[in-house]
Amino acid sequence: MFGFLKHWSKHGVTHFVVHALYLSGIALLFPILVAAYGTGVAPWTLFRERFIVATILILLGALILWRSHGELGKTLRSLGWMKVVPGAIAIAFFLFGKEYFYGTARTTITGFAAIEPFFKPLFEHSLPALELFAAAYILIGILFVWTGHKISDFWS
Repeated sequence: MFGFLKHWSKHGVTHFVVHALYLSGIALLFPILVAAYGTGVAPWTLFRERFIVATILILLGALILWRSHGELGKTLRSLGWMKVVPGAIAIAFFLFGKEYFYGTARTTITGFAAIEPFFKPLFEHSLPALELFAAAYILIGILFVWTGHKISDFWS
């Protein structure tokens, strides 16, 4: 009778874990790529341990998602959308400006003033290269979504 709840809770928890792992890896990797781009050094030599942890988180999230979906096409589409959305948010951040988002966050998120000092240095440091990496994330995400559709169409 409540089989749908068991199915929903299993997939809900799995997708939460996948999103947490994958997006944490992306969030950890993004500043490393920006810093490496700014210095002209390979990212895996600049912050070796962080780069390895970010890569492991991304791969673990992708592996769990693939195991959950059971097919490569769906997995690639999901991973693609998980890249497109943050990239689009980063482009919007760049286009509208940081003060627009800070102002909106101050008025809509309770307690944002307490955490704002932690976000400002990150954005101040990474804004010059933000548009380049955000565009790359969007393009990679679109490529993943497209490839996932092609693989699903081929196997169906």
